[in-house]
Amino acid sequence: DPLSVKGLVSESVTICGNDDIWDYISSPSSHNQIKGIPWQDIDDIMDDFIGDQETLVSQADVKIAELKKRIAKKKGEATSRTMSEEEIKGLVKQTVEDAAAFGSTEAAVETACGGRLRFKGQRLNQTAFAGSVTASEAIAGKFFDERLSEDDFVESDVVSFTKVCEDYLGFQRTGNTVADDVASYCDEMCSELARKVQMVSNEKSPTRKVDVKKLERELQRTESNRLEKVAKQKECEGAKERINHFRDILKGLSGEMSAKHVLFQKAEWALADAQRALLSLTQDLETQAALVEKANQGLTD
Repeated sequence: DPLSVKGLVSESVTICGNDDIWDYISSPSSHNQIKGIPWQDIDDIMDDFIGDQETLVSQADVKIAELKKRIAKKKGEATSRTMSEEEIKGLVKQTVEDAAAFGSTEAAVETACGGRLRFKGQRLNQTAFAGSVTASEAIAGKFFDERLSEDDFVESDVVSFTKVCEDYLGFQRTGNTVADDVASYCDEMCSELARKVQMVSNEKSPTRKVDVKKLERELQRTESNRLEKVAKQKECEGAKERINHFRDILKGLSGEMSAKHVLFQKAEWALADAQRALLSLTQDLETQAALVEKANQGLTD
């Protein structure tokens, strides 16, 4: 039965956010206690809770509409793009040619990014590999700042950056991955450069995209919160329907008991009247019998 009061019970025995309602309707054990259930208080508690949820849902609706509008506006302002092959090559070139790195692209290519220790008869800078990775952060930062200043929302991609970097620095792919890896340090260095540049890209170039994602996460939380409030409202409305049905049943039973009590009292009074009438009749009969007996004795004398 959907209106059964059993449907109100949960582990916490909380109805419409309140712990007292269940005690109000389940603790009375006598007719007088049942008549004393504070139904108006219960109604007020449930109505207030439903009203609160309706207000919260309305507030969520306003916020959701505003967030959707802001997201649409942000998405319409600009879209990001991935770094082009030429931009990647240019960034790698500046990196390896840094004074703290290889000093030239030729040196990086000829030494396999540090895999060979001499370049044109000269000992290679021992920190050229590490110097390239370190230099890449500042160079990438300048690149993305320039692009952002022109509203060019570019971002890096690790996979494409790594491949273009390897090709630019002459990394050979023979099909033997072990031999290729041993023959050159360029794959390792390009992997490190790609990671560094991606970190800078994430911090700088997708600023507006991050804003959109942040707004979308907020929208998702708000929509989830709204659904939770709607569920609580419907749950309370269902509880109110069950409790009202339960109240009608109790009032009906109380009315029947009151009516039967009145009838019982009337029956008791009728019985008492009948007993008095019977007693009076008995007394009258006894009096009449005595008079008849006396009359009979007079006739005999």
